[in-house]
Amino acid sequence: MSKKVEVNYETVWKTLSTLDCNDQVKNKMGLSYLSWAWAWGILMDNYPSARYVFEDNQWHQDGSETVHCTIEIDGDSGVLSRKMWLPVMDFKMKAINQPNSLDISNTKMRCLTKCMAMFGLGFYIYAGEDLPSAPESKKVEKKKDPVPKPKTAKDLKESMEEKGLAKKNEEEFIEEAKEIFGLEDQNDGEKFIRISEKALTDMDVAVNLKKVEEIWKQAIEDLKNIKGKVSPTAWQVWLGNMSLKREEMLKKETK
Repeated sequence: MSKKVEVNYETVWKTLSTLDCNDQVKNKMGLSYLSWAWAWGILMDNYPSARYVFEDNQWHQDGSETVHCTIEIDGDSGVLSRKMWLPVMDFKMKAINQPNSLDISNTKMRCLTKCMAMFGLGFYIYAGEDLPSAPESKKVEKKKDPVPKPKTAKDLKESMEEKGLAKKNEEEFIEEAKEIFGLEDQNDGEKFIRISEKALTDMDVAVNLKKVEEIWKQAIEDLKNIKGKVSPTAWQVWLGNMSLKREEMLKKETK
């Protein structure tokens, strides 16, 4: 029977800092980062008692704000706690003056990921190293959840609601795509975001079903060269949004 490992700052660091997260690293604007959802899942797999809290944002005289996050893990001799802070920044790494709620929400998730690094998870990424320093670093298997194709528009809507992707306006959808579904190549990412956003916006003002289908066809044609580089989930979500708009127009014309 294996001996139970004591949970303290040292053992938590040794466990998390030796995990190889390279398969989960994404790049944007020349910077590397981890998905907050994936990182939190790994933390919960190892320390299910972990929890986090965001303090009140720190407001600065220039109109910018800084978010603060604390993560706690129940240790054998007491609570283990780490704190981290992060200013609300744009994609050029400059502080945003008077940030909106979406800017703040995205920054909180980035701050949460950075706070997890203080316990060891992905710390080497922030240190600019290619791999964890420990020779016995463990490879974290990439979980591939199958994405079933919805059979009807109703199925699609329910699937999107479960993922929290329904009932979003166009601005929120595009920001969600940037944050979760970003492409490795910045130019391809900007192209996907620009064309997908324009297609959805044009569909909103289309006068008939024929026009909606023309917009759809043109957008697919414009993106065919980078389709293989786009996350399958991002592509499905975008097509799902267009499917819902097409169905709305179809209902209008059949009334």
